[in-house]
Parts: sequence; structure tokens; C-alpha cells
Amino acid sequence: MKYWTLVYCFTKKLSKLAEGEQEKNFNIILDCLKKSVQLNSEFHKLKLYTDDFTYDLVKDLNIETKVIDYSRFRFIDDIKIQTLPLLEENEVLIDPDIFLYKKLDVKENYDLILERKDSINAWWYNDERTLAEPFNFSKLLNFVSKSGTVGNIGIMKFFNKKFLNDYIERYNEVRDVAMQEEDKLLPFPRFSVLLGQLLLKNVADDFNYSIGYSNMNEKNEYKHLSGHNKYKKHSLLDRRIAKKTTL
Repeated sequence: MKYWTLVYCFTKKLSKLAEGEQEKNFNIILDCLKKSVQLNSEFHKLKLYTDDFTYDLVKDLNIETKVIDYSRFRFIDDIKIQTLPLLEENEVLIDPDIFLYKKLDVKENYDLILERKDSINAWWYNDERTLAEPFNFSKLLNFVSKSGTVGNIGIMKFFNKKFLNDYIERYNEVRDVAMQEEDKLLPFPRFSVLLGQLLLKNVADDFNYSIGYSNMNEKNEYKHLSGHNKYKKHSLLDRRIAKKTTL
């Protein structure tokens, strides 16, 4: 099994764009990152990309940390688009709300590996699609998937450089159109899932790129607190950490 380095990208700046409970939510995400690092370091070398704004919050994680500029952003996955080209051959992008129970196995016989696939008719796509209809950027997206699914990018590894470049180019094109109406867009994090995940599936469908999914690999065992789950269940991880510490 190839030895992979897992790479996080993390900034607090995005939380400043949000409203209401987002400051509290950021603290939960930061807690998830710390627990993910503590647990996942048992199996993999880890690396973190962050910015000056966030560095003091993560400098004590005891993993390799690189500071880069995350100033140009509006959507959640802007940070991934900026980090993806920096990944080395043995590095896999991973979200701070993924917690491994064993070493991550990454199949290399696909153009891209993602975390899992969801129905394109899931509520979090349908709600965003309805809200996006008045905006010009939505006309650049295809809300029909060949497979009827969209991939979750909590785990992300490209094995096809052209696919990576096609995705980044298309993402930036759609993002630029969206930003022309920035003053009218709904508050962050609205529409992030359309640019980061639906658009990725559009590119894969257009060029017939192949996608594999980590959760369908029987060698993998992990927990992903995706979406709102992380705000409800992240404290349960304390039990596993305590158990691990006392072994």
C-alpha cells in the first residue's frame, strides 16, 4: 500500500463572511481539525496549508504547516482550488471533519478519487439550485448528472492532470461570473456546493473522466462528519480520543 500524506487546507477568514452562528460553528470546525490531526497522525504524515490570519490558531498542531495567501475567496471551495495545484504526487487533500480508523487506501486506477457520491436530487443540491436560478452563474452549470450523482470532495486526489486543470479553469470561469453579482448573492456559504461539487461532476461528465469513491473501497474505515453532522456529533469523538490515549 502506498504511503500517502494527508493535506488539510484551513482558514478562519471564510467564517467572517458568514452570519449568525458561524463564529460558534468555526470553533467546532477548529476542534474537528485538532481531533482529526490527533487521530489521523496515527496512520499518516500530515500537512496543513493555512494563512497568516489563521496561523496562530493552528501553529501548535505539531504537523508541517505552510502559510499561503487565501485572500481571494468567497465560496467554501475557493480554498481547495488554490491548494490543489500545490499537492505533491503522494499527497491527498482531506477535510478536517474526516477521522480515520485505519490507514487510508487510495485507488490509483481512476482519474479522480473523492470521498463518496450523493444523489443529485439531495436536498442540499435542490435547495441551492432553486436559490441560484436568478443568477447568471447558474446558467453555466448543468443540473443533470449522467449518473444521477454528485461527488463529495471531503477526500480529493487527482491522477489526471488535464482533469485537474479543466476543473480549476471551469471553476474560475463560473466563479468570475458569480462575482459579477456579488452584491446580490445570498450570504456565505450559499452556492459553494454548486461550484465545488456540482461543477466538478459537470467537468467529469463533459470529458468522460472516471471517478472512484473512498467510502466504496472496502479497505477504508473512517467517519466523515459532513454538513451539519459536524455541529451535532463532533463531541462524540472525545470518547474515541480518550480511549486511544489510555490504551
